[in-house]
Amino acid sequence: MPKINLIGIIICFFGIIYIVRLIQKGDLKERYALAWLGSALGAIVCAISIDSVEYIAHKINVAVPLNLLLFVAILFLAGISLVLSVAISTQTKRIEILAKEVSLLQAGQKRK
Repeated sequence: MPKINLIGIIICFFGIIYIVRLIQKGDLKERYALAWLGSALGAIVCAISIDSVEYIAHKINVAVPLNLLLFVAILFLAGISLVLSVAISTQTKRIEILAKEVSLLQAGQKRK
């Protein structure tokens, strides 16, 4: 196994440990952590069996296997961005509703 693959595997394991600690502290929700854990495990699989990446790239007529990995990584990051955008939009709506409710409660207490 090439040295760079070993370094990648070690980095992914440290990433998994970091993600698990974030979950334990409550800084990262489980639904977001699954995507990051899945990507780390996927990177480990790719680093261990680089032949499978080359095989898949060859089967779908991609000249350079690294191009396939970069394309998958871009798709993954685009998906994460979409999920986080939806989460931010949902939270923005909730904050607006809460702000309105608080202002109504404060207005009701001032009348008393």
